[in-house]
Amino acid sequence: MACFEQQIRGSEMAKTPYIESADGVFVESAEVVNIAGRMTPRETAISFDVDDWVIVEGTGAPIGQSTKAYYPIPNRPPTSILRCRLHNDERRLHALRTAGAAPIQAELELDIQATQDGTSSGAVSHRPPPEAGAEGGADAPAERLCGRLLITQDRFQFIVDRLKQPGARLRLMIKLPLYKSAIAHAVDSERMTQDLYLRYGETVPLTGYSIEVLFGPMRDGGRTA
Repeated sequence: MACFEQQIRGSEMAKTPYIESADGVFVESAEVVNIAGRMTPRETAISFDVDDWVIVEGTGAPIGQSTKAYYPIPNRPPTSILRCRLHNDERRLHALRTAGAAPIQAELELDIQATQDGTSSGAVSHRPPPEAGAEGGADAPAERLCGRLLITQDRFQFIVDRLKQPGARLRLMIKLPLYKSAIAHAVDSERMTQDLYLRYGETVPLTGYSIEVLFGPMRDGGRTA
């Protein structure tokens, strides 16, 4: 029932057009004087208890080919990627544009890697499915929400070494600019279920992160809100 109600809610929201101002504020076209309903971005933290993660270690190099069918392989030194699939039922993500807003059906896929220059950076990209009527049919790519987080080598190795130990669990928090209405910014609390919005089809920067590896018995209560 909850899933059905969410689908109805999402379809209704998608029918509500917005007007976007020059400074990136979204206002429902039928509520242009409603200050409380203005959608503005603000740095927002989302936490996850990560149930689905894998450490990918690999390398690659070109080799001689004796046939005409040659597919170049980059010369890639050994690397590690911590690949996470992130989901939080209490933080519902939507894509926002002037045509309307609709729930993002894809879960966030985040790749975490080490960087060699001593700095950290990252971004999350919304990759929408093709519009109705576009070519591709059943073979068209599905909606995706993917990101990449680069952290210093020592921090990355610290996390990976501990995740390889028996019984390790992963907890992750990321910060990024997301839209909410002015009234939601004012009254929402960490304990409340929240609807959060990012621009349709765009890439937004990650502005902060926290990664924890936990050992010991798991507390009741499921995912962290």
